[in-house]
Amino acid sequence: MASLASFRSFITERRPLVVAAILASVVVSFTAQAENGVGIEDQVKAGYLYNFARFVEWPSSTGQSGPMTVGVVGDPGTAHAIWQSLHKQTLNGRGFIIREVPTSDGTEGSQILFIPKSGVSDPREILLKVRGTPVLTVGETSEFISAGGMIALLARNNKIHFAVNMPAIEKAGLKVSSQMLQYAQVVDRQ
Repeated sequence: MASLASFRSFITERRPLVVAAILASVVVSFTAQAENGVGIEDQVKAGYLYNFARFVEWPSSTGQSGPMTVGVVGDPGTAHAIWQSLHKQTLNGRGFIIREVPTSDGTEGSQILFIPKSGVSDPREILLKVRGTPVLTVGETSEFISAGGMIALLARNNKIHFAVNMPAIEKAGLKVSSQMLQYAQVVDRQ
């Protein structure tokens, strides 16, 4: 009979594999969404947003009950596709609300604000509006981080990678799991 210590050692040694398996399982669970007209690229984005919600901790003052609200800025098609992928998902007993945010004036109430490259040409106004608040901002351009965004989804070699802006995340009072940071390009300065 294996001891608890040997089990912990087994899990600790394989932690990166466990995290990779979790990420893969979420992407696989979204594959069934393709039949509903959601493209694979939007499914992958939804999978990343789900996992960011999973591996980011919000301050207790923001309330940890009720659904997780994801605002999608300026692109109704992307908002609908992400809704199709996430609206039936739960995370720690919390569902997801996906809402279209037409302009920077509609950002209130979102825990995650996704700014797709098709949504706005320059995200700086939106980022200024939420800077220092516990709203995780996610974008899709290489300039997103330098504009003050927190996480940028970047396509390279037919794969999506992500960069994390630690100063912006820390200013917002958010905490990112070290498990997530293992897979990120971490930016320590703005």
